[in-house]
Amino acid sequence: MISQRQLQILSSIATLLIGAALSSAQTTVTLGAVDDVTLYQETNGALANGAGRGIFVGRNGTGLIRRALLKFDIAPTIPSNAIIRSATLRLRQTRNNNGLHTVTLHRARASWGEGTSNAGGEEGGGVLAAPNDATWIHRFSPSMLWTRPGGDFDLQPIASTLVDSALINYDWVGPALAADVQAWLASSSSNFGWLLKGDESDSATAHRFDSHESGTATARPQLIITYTTPPPPPVCTADFDGDGLLTSDDLSSYITAFFNVPPLSGADFNASGGVDPDDLSDYIGAYFAGCP
Repeated sequence: MISQRQLQILSSIATLLIGAALSSAQTTVTLGAVDDVTLYQETNGALANGAGRGIFVGRNGTGLIRRALLKFDIAPTIPSNAIIRSATLRLRQTRNNNGLHTVTLHRARASWGEGTSNAGGEEGGGVLAAPNDATWIHRFSPSMLWTRPGGDFDLQPIASTLVDSALINYDWVGPALAADVQAWLASSSSNFGWLLKGDESDSATAHRFDSHESGTATARPQLIITYTTPPPPPVCTADFDGDGLLTSDDLSSYITAFFNVPPLSGADFNASGGVDPDDLSDYIGAYFAGCP
């Protein structure tokens, strides 16, 4: 008789084995941003930095707001039937106004563009917007406007992180990011990316992060996704005609294949290398057992 202690040990082993199986079934991929821009506060929407090396959030020294938009393309990399288990946005800070500030991540609610404008230098002031650039008032410069200046986004953040003066990687993570990725996988037309918003309560709270045009590949924005895929549906070996249904037609087809001279393809049901009564017996057993 198995003792209580032995049952506990067996239970622990089973838990470890199940955990290992689940872990091995998970896949983690890292995607780079396909678009990222800074929205520079300016009444006429004249400023942008679509092709710049950095993206900005917070307020600059004169109190003007900067917000960043990022977008990642999910479908080409993640299987359509994937279940998203976690998602992490990772950005590398390259400059700041010192101090500790909360930077929040918000779901963008409209499409936007990345043009060819490139501010150069430290990029904090932006440059004249190019066609299709997103600006403070434009989704696509010079004519397509945001519903409200500063971008169309959910006011409630989906994640936040504290960013200080250290020039290191910072992560935004949470179940809402995974939910967004899952939704974008199901419908790429709903993927407008995220808006990054810094501390806008005071001046000199700006932070700069590397964009996807950064010269350092490892410093570019990353979206780290862990997902699983459901196991394939069980195969119904008795479905001889492969129509997805187990009917008397399957039984009739197998018997025809078995008794044909010579036997037809598939008659070697147990894959023994030859057709014999065991194949007929095994098929009939599988047929009456039904499909899983």
